[in-house]
Amino acid sequence: MQIQIGAHRIAIEDDVLLAYVNGPWLLAEIKEFLGLCEETFARLGSAYLVTVVGPGYGLPPESRKYIAEWGRGHAVSGNVIVGAPFAMRALITILARASQMVGARSTDVVFTATEAEARTWIARKKSTRQPAAPPG
Repeated sequence: MQIQIGAHRIAIEDDVLLAYVNGPWLLAEIKEFLGLCEETFARLGSAYLVTVVGPGYGLPPESRKYIAEWGRGHAVSGNVIVGAPFAMRALITILARASQMVGARSTDVVFTATEAEARTWIARKKSTRQPAAPPG
């Protein structure tokens, strides 16, 4: 299934949500996307996020704040960011570690150069994951 959230194309493949982000993730857009993540996790017991960094990618401060707050009460099974430049990888790593220090649930954040590498990482992660209790 594919949907459009603002300038971003979202592909949902079972418990994998691929976000092809072109431009900034505005607050309303990130809220809608994270809502899809919540629904997927509730329905399937897992949710893996893949963000493919496109032209003009950015996280405005209000979006970063919302993601940090959301992370305190929610977790995903894995989070892969594809194609992020070095400075973005460093910033995201710092923000993820800071969020964990203030009580956010721990989620792996992995950086890959290609979508194929992201899919390989998710496949490996799934193969080692303990079965989740049925949702509900």
